[in-house]
Amino acid sequence: MTLYIAVIMLVLIFAVIGYKYKELDNCLFVSEMILLTLMLIFRYGQGSDYWNYQGIYHAQEIDPGLYRYREPLYAVINWIAVKLGWSYSFYIAAVGVFCMALSYRGISKLSKNKTFSVLLLLPAFYLTYYFSTLREGIVLAATLGIILPLILEKKKISALICILLASQIHKSSIIMLLMLPDIPWHRMRKSLVMVSAILGIGMWGVLQFASIDIHELVFSPSYPAVILRIVVFMAVTVLFEKKEYSQDIRKMYDIYLIGFCFYLVTFAAALFSQRGTAYFKIIEVILLPGMLGRIVPVSVADCRNAMRNTVFAGLVVLCLVEGVKNLASYPGQMGYPARVTYYNYPYISIFNKEKENLYRDGF
Repeated sequence: MTLYIAVIMLVLIFAVIGYKYKELDNCLFVSEMILLTLMLIFRYGQGSDYWNYQGIYHAQEIDPGLYRYREPLYAVINWIAVKLGWSYSFYIAAVGVFCMALSYRGISKLSKNKTFSVLLLLPAFYLTYYFSTLREGIVLAATLGIILPLILEKKKISALICILLASQIHKSSIIMLLMLPDIPWHRMRKSLVMVSAILGIGMWGVLQFASIDIHELVFSPSYPAVILRIVVFMAVTVLFEKKEYSQDIRKMYDIYLIGFCFYLVTFAAALFSQRGTAYFKIIEVILLPGMLGRIVPVSVADCRNAMRNTVFAGLVVLCLVEGVKNLASYPGQMGYPARVTYYNYPYISIFNKEKENLYRDGF
């Protein structure tokens, strides 16, 4: 069994314990964040874009032109690291520490159930973005640790500056400007979802039959991902309707709703929709624990206790399914032989880096 599955199960168990025994939540949270950080900084060749970013980094060493490679601020970050004499492995480790530090800050500052937040962070954001898409991983961590707290604290100018800076690391993050207006989108939820679904079906038809090929805007729908998004959105909405929440929770739900509607419109182009909506979906990491924490039973017999436990159990199962689904896709993305599956997908570190060549060569 791969180390990845062991870690997924460990984080799942910690989430269940932290949910049931609140006094253990913080201790377990710190422990698992240390483990996840170590896995991230010591990895070698792990993540579908690991080698692509290595090429960009070494190109910066050869050609000092700051703006030749990717967005300007990311090029500046590379240039500084090169000037400091960092190896690519050390650079990767530094980026990993940065992402995990901001994730720790955001969860510590905002989450009502930290171990549950880590479980929500793990399948997509940690295993995919933090491991593979470095630029978007950096921005997503900044969203969780800096931009979202600023928005909730109503520091709009500071949030705007951070979003504009983030767009110079990954341009897709400019869509976060939609987070800034204080519009009660939840009051228009049914209309927004209906219109978005109609537009999404229309885009599906256009991309399917018009043979459009514009960079990432190509027909590539992932129907299991669509189903998963809809199920989670329905669970979040049921929770939202059952309680009068704080202004922060309502604001996060509005952000989450706009992200879901944008996903419905663009689901037919999977890569485009995933990149555009990731900044909204990461709200789940804070929103769901905050909503579950407010469904407090009056007594053991109170039906709200059963509802809270049922929703929590359902979300845990969905996280497990998403984790396995994502893990199953990584061997193919890495070019490993067909016999490498989610169950035996290897974790390779800088301490046994020779194994990476064996897997890529088909061992």
